[in-house]
Amino acid sequence: MTAGALVIERTRTGRVSLVALLLVVACSGRRKTDVAVVDAGPEVAPAPPPAREELLLDLLEPTPRCRLEHRGAFVDLGAPESAWATPGHPDASTELPSFERDGATWGRVVDRSQSWTLALDETGPALVALRGRARAAKKVSVAVDGKTVGTLALAANEDRVVTVSNPALTLTPGLHVLSLRWHGPVSKEEPLAELDWIRLGTVDGAATAYAAPTRRDTFAQVALGGSPRRAYSLMAPSTLRCVVVAPKGAWVAADVGAIGEGAGAVALRVKSLSADANTSVEKAATSAAWAPISSAPFATGGLVEVELAVLRGPKQGRVAVAEPRIVRAPTLAPPREEKKALSAVVIVLAGLSAREIDRMPVLARLAKEGTTFRAHRAPSHVAAGSFASLATGLPVPVHAVEDVGARLSQRTPLVGKRLGPFGVESAMFTEVPSTGAAFGFAHDWTSFAAKSPLDGAPVAFDELSKYVGAHAGKKSLLYLHARGAHPPWDISPEALKTLGPEGYSGPVDPKHAVAIIGRARKGLGKLNEADRARLEALRDAALLAQSKRLEAFLEDQRAQGTLDKLLLVVTGDVPFTIPPAHVEAKPAVSGAPSVVGSKLPPKAPPKPVLDSEPLQIPLLVRFPGGAHAGKVVDVVTDPSDVAATVVLALGGSADGLFGRDLALLARGDDDARDAPRLLDDGRGYTFVWGESRLVGVWGKAPQLRFALDDADLRADHPYLYLSAWGLAADARNGWMLARAKGPGREPATIDGATQAALDAWEKPR
Repeated sequence: MTAGALVIERTRTGRVSLVALLLVVACSGRRKTDVAVVDAGPEVAPAPPPAREELLLDLLEPTPRCRLEHRGAFVDLGAPESAWATPGHPDASTELPSFERDGATWGRVVDRSQSWTLALDETGPALVALRGRARAAKKVSVAVDGKTVGTLALAANEDRVVTVSNPALTLTPGLHVLSLRWHGPVSKEEPLAELDWIRLGTVDGAATAYAAPTRRDTFAQVALGGSPRRAYSLMAPSTLRCVVVAPKGAWVAADVGAIGEGAGAVALRVKSLSADANTSVEKAATSAAWAPISSAPFATGGLVEVELAVLRGPKQGRVAVAEPRIVRAPTLAPPREEKKALSAVVIVLAGLSAREIDRMPVLARLAKEGTTFRAHRAPSHVAAGSFASLATGLPVPVHAVEDVGARLSQRTPLVGKRLGPFGVESAMFTEVPSTGAAFGFAHDWTSFAAKSPLDGAPVAFDELSKYVGAHAGKKSLLYLHARGAHPPWDISPEALKTLGPEGYSGPVDPKHAVAIIGRARKGLGKLNEADRARLEALRDAALLAQSKRLEAFLEDQRAQGTLDKLLLVVTGDVPFTIPPAHVEAKPAVSGAPSVVGSKLPPKAPPKPVLDSEPLQIPLLVRFPGGAHAGKVVDVVTDPSDVAATVVLALGGSADGLFGRDLALLARGDDDARDAPRLLDDGRGYTFVWGESRLVGVWGKAPQLRFALDDADLRADHPYLYLSAWGLAADARNGWMLARAKGPGREPATIDGATQAALDAWEKPR
């Protein structure tokens, strides 16, 4: 990987000359890129324009979805992309501090050991090569999958490519862990070594020297037959391998040609990971003109693995793979412009889970008039953290409301502030103590009010009607955090008499429900089946009452002719779960108290929850004008999407927000399936991409799963695993960059009144 890119050019007289053309383009955070302009043939008539197509994904762009391979796998060190090869460790690239030498980006080795996870598609004796320079250490031991390959020796003051192989260690297709351990003193003053790249492959007996396929040395502007294209300039054998999520009817397209005397050959292979379908096409590459190569349209949408393999190349040249892309036929009808809202109401029903939608009949009607986002997830187990994402449009690590003791910083803008310049009056009303002023939610609204659960019956829907009525005909926004499915539940004594289960005489009643649930969660008390049934009945009665209030609000807006000017969102914060009943060895005596003190030590805390399913919450959106009525969207969403949708619907700008416009997803979610989502609930993370999920905790290699299957499939899909991890690492690093610019975590200051309200809301777990 020298400073100049050596490219073969055939002149128009037919002679072959070597031309090194260097146009250095600075790429922030990435290796500098040489763009070589090559005319590789005589002038010919330009090819006819291709059929019209809509570009879905440019496979030339640097992305974890794609990787270049040449005689094995490699890692370009010193660049942020090196984190794509360290599953579970998104900060690994920072452990090799980057610097520049001769226009190239290198990494300084400051720790005694490093490891990378790479995927191979070949079988043979293990071979490891690297390009580097010795500093404090001259030797490094190399292992693959914990088995020794050998020792490499570097030279001081000299950049050297060194190689070691082990005929006794056979590598097979799949994932492999490549490890280095340096021999030398670790010092803050001097690094152990400096590395450019590292390669894992098999002994192949090739006569030509290895050239690492870095972006700097492969990305070029190539002209064939007078037609310049952006392309990868690749030596044979090489492979551009990509994993994408593509909609049904899309296809892969590229143009191929030869740089130098002779011809080459390129194979396009497409493998569906979500359906049993594989296709393969081969095309000759010549220097006369570009040759198009494409796959058939995909019969089904979903995860697709794409290979553009250079099988053969010119003896003294390369093969250009130009503008590889995922495309589809263009949409003939222009996209419908979303109707702007005059006002917006976001109702957050505390504790409501997706399983409890049927407890509120109004939501079934709302689903017919609006759009259901049934893969909606809370981003945190902390209700305030989830609500903060709804109010800011930021993920939890950025707004930093990541535990029950954190507050939202006054320096973190809420949606009310974003909409103020657009003439929108905004308000927030909360009945949830953890989203009150003490936790930082009172700023940036035109008005803010809160009601403690100690102050009597809930009034959220009264406040809703009053606010909307007072702002009729005005641009306005209301965030309403109602009690929802969370205790304390307000049930009248008359209703309590007819509440199930029939004949219940246990201790559960509205006044003591919070304390009883708190004791059961801490292992200090037990619930029997009747107790749990009474708790569920109390919750359902409270939800039914709120359902009727919401139904009345909708009918009032409909009667006034304002419903179609309103953006209405109904969702939850985090699911509130009632503890399971304790099954006694012997039947309990009828009427005996069931929640009693226990002398046994408290139960061990639950293991970290790695799956996002426990955090599934409802999201129903009635768009202005009843747009997208009855639609069901399966793409994973989170509260930051709601914030972006509200801001855009009221005419604001979503710049700086992490969410997406739900209206676009409701219009058609195929385009969003390749837009992955990272969810980090503080106990673990889930990365959703198409049908796949990475599930894990930071610092350990994650598992790869499909849909709701708990089987770990990373060994079966190594390239999908590494691509998904790279996307997750990039998303997490984006969060960390945004967090570094923000105020960070701030502790909440809780006075006596706030603490009393918190105790009445939920006893400490």
